[in-house]
Amino acid sequence: MKFGNRWIKLFLRRNNLNMRKLTHKDNLTIPGEIKAKIDTFLGNIKVLRDRFKYSEDYIINMDETPCFFDYCLKTVNKVGSKFIHQIKLGADKRRATCVLSVTVSGKVLPTFLIYN
Repeated sequence: MKFGNRWIKLFLRRNNLNMRKLTHKDNLTIPGEIKAKIDTFLGNIKVLRDRFKYSEDYIINMDETPCFFDYCLKTVNKVGSKFIHQIKLGADKRRATCVLSVTVSGKVLPTFLIYN
């Protein structure tokens, strides 16, 4: 049995669904490629550690993430809703940056916040 465009449109209407445009696209990377890149990177790090005698306490992985004070929450509404209201607190762009760090030896460094 083949389904035509008309059947699909009626199905969507019956189930109160919409066809929406994609907003994000992700690249599909083959797991073997990722593993090869990781192995190459770790091999280069090992060569540098052996050459310069770095201690495991001097190799640090650090990451930062924003912490917003006013979150923009999403909502689900019925099809056909024209307006979705949200009360603004006036702090749309105010945020602090949280920095997390850990050494290769496993020591977790103190967390710190950056605030303008």
